[in-house]
Amino acid sequence: MEETISLKEIFHTLKKRVALILIITLLATAVSAFVTYFFMTPKYDATTQILVNQNTAKDNLYSTNAVQTNIQLVNTYTEIIYSTPVLNQVIKDLHLNMDASELEGLITTNTEENSQVFSLTAETDSPSESAKIANGVATAFKAQVPKMMNVNNVTVLSKAQPDYAPVKPKPLMNIAIAFIVGLMVSIGIAFLLEYLDNTIKTEDDIEKVLSLPVLGAVARIDTPHGQSAKQAHPAIKRQGVDMLKRKTRKYKKVESKERSLIAYYQPKSTTAEQYRTIRTNIDFSQVDGELKTVMVTSSGPGEGKSTTAANLAVVMAQQGKSVLLIDADLRKPTMHYTFRLANIDGLTTVLTKKKTLEETVQKTNVDHLFVLTSGPIPPNPAELLSSVAMKSFS
Repeated sequence: MEETISLKEIFHTLKKRVALILIITLLATAVSAFVTYFFMTPKYDATTQILVNQNTAKDNLYSTNAVQTNIQLVNTYTEIIYSTPVLNQVIKDLHLNMDASELEGLITTNTEENSQVFSLTAETDSPSESAKIANGVATAFKAQVPKMMNVNNVTVLSKAQPDYAPVKPKPLMNIAIAFIVGLMVSIGIAFLLEYLDNTIKTEDDIEKVLSLPVLGAVARIDTPHGQSAKQAHPAIKRQGVDMLKRKTRKYKKVESKERSLIAYYQPKSTTAEQYRTIRTNIDFSQVDGELKTVMVTSSGPGEGKSTTAANLAVVMAQQGKSVLLIDADLRKPTMHYTFRLANIDGLTTVLTKKKTLEETVQKTNVDHLFVLTSGPIPPNPAELLSSVAMKSFS
């Protein structure tokens, strides 16, 4: 089935990559302007008009047949201009330091439909040089064409005059083209990066990539500065919050603890409600039987699995259910810090059969909530967690 992209997703991608789009577009525009004004040599042109008639009787000079014949021969006359005799004559007369092929590259001819008049344009780096070459080619053509064809009536209708307005480069056009190209390229790069980006950032990405339902989302937990010790946990105030304020290090520890157990210290907060929503969704996910075990994990450290597990255990215990929270992080355990418990014995003690589960489980200040801390950190946590004892324990 082909994937489709909505207009909303297109605008979301453009908004997400707007900085990249602006940088590439402005960079392309700036480079175009810089090259146009500082590296491209201005070109100037000068144009002369030439009328050619055949050598006919004066009475028939302007007859219909004669005019049609002259019109048909105009293309032939313009080709004569590019001939070696004409160009060499121009080089000789004007003392130009170039050969015939280089001079040919500087001139162009243009004919109008149904007209005996054609124009000759020369383009060089100098306005006066362009006018001199255009007039020189017209003079040489007038001298050479009677020798090549039965023509003796060549008239230069208007001599070329220096035009000091450059015809190349055209700064505004170049900048506009660079802007459009830069914009198109940047948008293409933005969509390419979006296509190659397979990271998961939103709940929709989880459902789309992993085909798994999302149980809930918890916002980043930020405690208001200077308020949490007073407002979140009255017991701390009774123990002397003023003293904690004077001791900055201890005060920060109190705030850290409150953030870790926000469902307990701030039960009316939005974050606590988000954890309760996850609890409800977990309950509804097991309609056929009672849920016994929930594992909370993440792809890397510092992603909030300990905080999530602790708060989820709190809100589940607040339902009146008996909850056992097991700290299976045997590298950097934190549950004993969160609940202020001893970590002399714990999961590793039970797995190595030094003590029983009943002897190591500790009660917390939260009703119905018990914690099994990690215990002493082993040298081989991966092997211990994949052992037979862990399988039978779970």
